[in-house]
Amino acid sequence: MMKYRVSTSRSSNISSLLHGRFTIKVVLLDNTEVSFKFEERKKILGSELFEKVCKNTKIEEPWRKYFGLQYVNKNDGKRDWLKKNQVVNQCPSSVPGQFQFAVKVFPDTPSDEDQVVQKLLVFQVKEYLLLGNLRTTIQEQALLDSYFAQGTLGNFNQKKHFNGYLEKFLGSFFCNSFSEMSKNLYEQKVQTLHKSHQGMAHCEAFKAFLSLSASIFGYGTFVYKRAVDMNGKEFILTVSFKGIQIFLPNIYGEPEELVQEFPWDTVVSFVSDSSKFLFSVCSAHKSLQTHSFRFKGQYGYLQANRVFTDAVYHRDLILALKSIQEREPRSKSLKSENSARLERLLPGRGIDKMILMPTKKTEV
Repeated sequence: MMKYRVSTSRSSNISSLLHGRFTIKVVLLDNTEVSFKFEERKKILGSELFEKVCKNTKIEEPWRKYFGLQYVNKNDGKRDWLKKNQVVNQCPSSVPGQFQFAVKVFPDTPSDEDQVVQKLLVFQVKEYLLLGNLRTTIQEQALLDSYFAQGTLGNFNQKKHFNGYLEKFLGSFFCNSFSEMSKNLYEQKVQTLHKSHQGMAHCEAFKAFLSLSASIFGYGTFVYKRAVDMNGKEFILTVSFKGIQIFLPNIYGEPEELVQEFPWDTVVSFVSDSSKFLFSVCSAHKSLQTHSFRFKGQYGYLQANRVFTDAVYHRDLILALKSIQEREPRSKSLKSENSARLERLLPGRGIDKMILMPTKKTEV
């Protein structure tokens, strides 16, 4: 499970400051830690730190859009995203100089992504399962854990994988109800499934893990509770690649009944004002509707700002990707039309194999 190493960070950072250097530690998705040293007086921006982390983890530019850096806000103990233009050593962190590398936007089809990205997504989903932020049936949980074991440990080996190897490796198991199955029985079930994956490559196991994860309710969703509308009725807001969703909470305070869903291409604008989050959507009749919610509690303004931040990240990325996808078929169509036109003008010339040189302009 990913964690913040609170006990050592403060002392190490103080020691670094005494020597005129400031150390920043980042916990990665596989729970390893990397450190970066900066001059004490230098203002380090979030974009600079993020660039260093991506280079360290070998994440290429096209895939960086899915990730970000988080810190624990000292006011309410919840995670906030480090913004690109934010000064790193001035953010209100409960553990100065320590950050978490995390998934900022989950792709809707994670199994289609680059293998490096897939592996990082697997670790993030695994953490959500362990924390109970993503819930599923015990059967699906066991299958996911077996794919995780295959992708990380490889084929089951009776000489190496003794009883208890999964418990030590996977950490504390999370199930919806332990009354349905004991931990020992659960581990045996995962082990049996792990054996059945004999011969499956690491990348295939991670791909299978993500394909199943994407089908689980709540995958890729950021949840914001204790939001009330103008009539004082309580709702739960969620932000994901699908858009903004409004749920009624169940007796446990978890999302249950979907009330409304607004895809990103219908969301015109959103605003965070104190503890309020407002967003406007364009209906099918082209009329503009504004929805307003207020977050309860002393730190409601922080929650409102978090919804706003996540909404900005998701909408900008999803609409940009959608625009690229819409242009690609059009580009291919135009290429085919141009090839057909040239073939009619110059029959038998093998247009598909010709290299068409651009016309050189002559200046007069």
